[in-house]
Amino acid sequence: MAVPSPNGKKKLIFPGDWVEKDDTVAYTFFAVVGQHQYPIHIDGHLSPLVIWAKDSSGVLFSFSDGGANCCYETKLISFNGEHVSVIDPTAQVAHDFISYRDKLGITCRAWPHEYPNLFPIG
Repeated sequence: MAVPSPNGKKKLIFPGDWVEKDDTVAYTFFAVVGQHQYPIHIDGHLSPLVIWAKDSSGVLFSFSDGGANCCYETKLISFNGEHVSVIDPTAQVAHDFISYRDKLGITCRAWPHEYPNLFPIG
């Protein structure tokens, strides 16, 4: 499956298969710009969501490794000319959220630093 950018010059390509090994799911999809395909590796494949920037300069890609229960991650894929960069803001956002929750004295009884389920909205 291909998900084109708003300007139609870039796209994400999702092959129809993934590999399960040792209770983890490894999956590779591709960011395509011009004649170049950039592989993007993730651990998980459930509930994917693609949110393109209106100017096609980047895309938020969210996915889960376990579905509704946990845990969602987000990749920020940026296009700069013929180059693609990928960052994972999930870890920093989770750290900031847990620090803020600790500052307020909010804890979970079972796991005081339970990892939050994060999902982009725009």
